Amino acid sequence: MKEILTLLNDFKEPIACFLENANKTSFLDYLPHLISALAVIASIVVVIIQYRQGAKLHQEAELYNTRREAILEALSFLDTYISWLDMEGSVIPSREETTDIRLAVQARTIHNKLCISCDDPRIVELFVDIVVPSKETTGCYPVFEKLNEFRNACRKELGYKAIDLPIDRIYLSRVSTRAINEK
Repeated sequence: MKEILTLLNDFKEPIACFLENANKTSFLDYLPHLISALAVIASIVVVIIQYRQGAKLHQEAELYNTRREAILEALSFLDTYISWLDMEGSVIPSREETTDIRLAVQARTIHNKLCISCDDPRIVELFVDIVVPSKETTGCYPVFEKLNEFRNACRKELGYKAIDLPIDRIYLSRVSTRAINEK
């Protein structure tokens, strides 16, 4: 906006000169002043357009970052939530300590963030499907398939391509710590 005010001050002189000498000289005498005035007007228009484009880009970046943070928070929550599900097999996932109340409060908060920030309603649907599975869902594999779908919907929302992972590579339940334990 400072640039516009500066340009308007530059515009005062050609107008004042034009009005002062309106009856004394020919049109060709005013031509340099008119060209200067048009240049100032064009400059003002350019500054306004650039300002609006910059504001729009800033707003788009803010929306993207809000969406990204909501998605990352949801993925982190799902990792914790899934680690507490009853899994088939003998491997018990590594887990963060939490409570069902804390998980419920987090789920509602994240659900709201996803509802507000994501354009694709499938993201919210998949999140709910994972956290509140239907009665027909049993075992861990449907949850992992939904998690993979959720991640890919999130990737698409953020402008990335989907990645297809084999079912045994979707969720890391444990990371080998033998080398740490041997020390």
